[in-house]
Amino acid sequence: MGGTSTDVSLIATAPQVTSEAVIGGCPIRVPVLDIHTIGAGGGSIGRVDEGGALRVGPQSAGADPGPACYGRGELPTVTDANLILGRLAPDYFLDGQMQLDPARAYLALERLGKVLGMTATQAALGMIAVANVHMEGALRVISVERGYDPRRFTLLSFGGAGGLHATDLARRMGIRRVCVPPLASTLSAFGMLAADVIRDYMLTVMLPGDTIQQEIAARLELLAQRGWQDVLAQGVPEEDVRIEHYLDMRYRGQSYELMVPYNPEFQTNFHRQHTRAYGYSRPDAPVEIVNLRVRAVGKVLPPILEAQPLGPADAGAALLDRRTVVYPAGAQETPFYRGESLLPGNRVIGPAIVVRSDTTILVGPSDQAEVDVYGDLWIDVGTRE
Repeated sequence: MGGTSTDVSLIATAPQVTSEAVIGGCPIRVPVLDIHTIGAGGGSIGRVDEGGALRVGPQSAGADPGPACYGRGELPTVTDANLILGRLAPDYFLDGQMQLDPARAYLALERLGKVLGMTATQAALGMIAVANVHMEGALRVISVERGYDPRRFTLLSFGGAGGLHATDLARRMGIRRVCVPPLASTLSAFGMLAADVIRDYMLTVMLPGDTIQQEIAARLELLAQRGWQDVLAQGVPEEDVRIEHYLDMRYRGQSYELMVPYNPEFQTNFHRQHTRAYGYSRPDAPVEIVNLRVRAVGKVLPPILEAQPLGPADAGAALLDRRTVVYPAGAQETPFYRGESLLPGNRVIGPAIVVRSDTTILVGPSDQAEVDVYGDLWIDVGTRE
């Protein structure tokens, strides 16, 4: 979750890939990571629609003028709501390099609240609730609607605004653990440094599912040779190149396909994958192979993350102060911790706010957090908001 949008993806042993993405309303048919994006970010604007209902986004205050608390905007945003609820510390924002204006944020929420017949605090809680509902919907699209039970996963939170909403989202989804990595707002940049070199190739063939495997393998090999040469041209050693084979398959008469790894059991795997995605399969129905796909992967040595020794559970050395924070159940005095001062092994009992130079993390009243040997903050999510 950043300033203008929230991006959601699911990793079940490996990142999910789709060839049915839509960007700017235009369908594309090249393999891309299966990422669902909605207009919910820290800069998303709260407003009242024609029916009198509170809406949040997709309109955003952007970087200019930005949220009201940045000093130039007038409209209430999610960041302003978090600020007047006490979840953002104005004197610690961006490690103190940027001063926030709580009074300006309060006036923006007060104006919104008057239209709704609410106080500024009630309007702020409403904005957070609406934004969380939007993001919950995105999580369900990428999990439940893809045939996965979100309760079996960990919610990985990153982006500058993600940490303030992750535990509430996990609670709503029945997810038991949240992980917030260090330098969460720049995790995407770190991922670019650590990512492998990947080239994808596709050939439309429209073959019956009972085509002899030697013919399928021969056609895949032609694509594989192209991929092999292209990855080698990127300077990847031969021993670090891996070739993966896939088939786009469907039941005859369908207009959509599933991408299935190619191996001797590809038909059985297709039926199994169809059951998981759509709730049924038809093992007696004829199957078509629409496309052949090859992915050439060049292994890149990622940056080395060094584990640190575990220390004591007491996190008192990282305590900054205690402030009043508003939760759905009411206001509560809450300790604020300096994230960079938390050491591996330290435990934080909720409610608590962890302030890092690039993000702020909310640990709810029924949650507990612990720092692992790599500096990741693992939050065990309770059931009470």
